Amino acid sequence: MKVLIAEPYDVPRRGLHAIFAQDPRVLNVHEVTTKEDLQTCIVSFQFDLIVVNQSLMIDILMLKAKKFVVLTPHPDLKAFTDAYYSGALGYLSTNVSAELLCTFLNPVQKSFLIEPTLGPWVMGTIFHLLYHFSGSQIGIYRKSLRSVLPGRNRANRAAKLYFVTEKLIMLILYLYK
Repeated sequence: MKVLIAEPYDVPRRGLHAIFAQDPRVLNVHEVTTKEDLQTCIVSFQFDLIVVNQSLMIDILMLKAKKFVVLTPHPDLKAFTDAYYSGALGYLSTNVSAELLCTFLNPVQKSFLIEPTLGPWVMGTIFHLLYHFSGSQIGIYRKSLRSVLPGRNRANRAAKLYFVTEKLIMLILYLYK
């Protein structure tokens, strides 16, 4: 497998390189530090996985047909929705674990992983949007969310949360338009 790392900072880039280089499935790890270099590499070479820092995200349409993951030090709603709509495999913090990163070498089709440490930001964004907008569409999502919130046992809550996850992402996208 060929992996491309698009990261402007030395230390995180070296760490990402070390993580992927030690995986036996990875044959080559390429690195770029600028948007221009990223664009050139995407056009010139084929990669099995692209790990891109949010600050280097180029024209998202160039990434659309690729398997890519977005790393972010500070979550951003526009970047989040762009990544989702473009078919990204995930939206992760720059502090992501090596094990989680390596799961993207064999990704599940049509999945979009939101790193657990970004959960509070995602939920805060959803609740902020829910309470500041109105409409029949939002009422449906509000009802779905309330069925997951406290007052249920843990097993029921987990099962319902899994079911509502896709609705939550669609809500963010709907409200952001």
